[in-house]
Amino acid sequence: MTNRSIYHNVYALLQKKHKHLWLLFFSLVLFGLFLKLLFQETVPLLGTYQGLYQCGKTCTLELTMSVDDVRYFQKELEVYVHDEKISVQSIDFGEVEVIYNIPVQTLKLVISKQDWYNKQPVEVKIVLRRESIGKKIIDVLRGGDDRA
Repeated sequence: MTNRSIYHNVYALLQKKHKHLWLLFFSLVLFGLFLKLLFQETVPLLGTYQGLYQCGKTCTLELTMSVDDVRYFQKELEVYVHDEKISVQSIDFGEVEVIYNIPVQTLKLVISKQDWYNKQPVEVKIVLRRESIGKKIIDVLRGGDDRA
């Protein structure tokens, strides 16, 4: 004979041992860490440009880049040449020109003296901005850049 009382059924459910409750808790913690990694941790987005190193009274790196990339320049500008971080003392922004329907701007980055020869072409990598992986995935799923 079985007890059909609703109170007995609730009591039986409360007394039942949940053997895999730790697995549920562990899964929730891993999911939370995954979301943190996806939306809070940022990765640098680099721009690679060809520059010209010139050294006279002051040493400069002269670059030509699109106006869209110039808007990301900040005080804490990270510039790498030959995988070595270069400190930028000041930036001189040149005139905006339109070449093949693309607006470009010439920049002169004043840097300290390096062991390169005068008028040496160098490959310059600049950290334009930092973005989370989740934001980048959402932009791709939405259909691309908001700049387009």
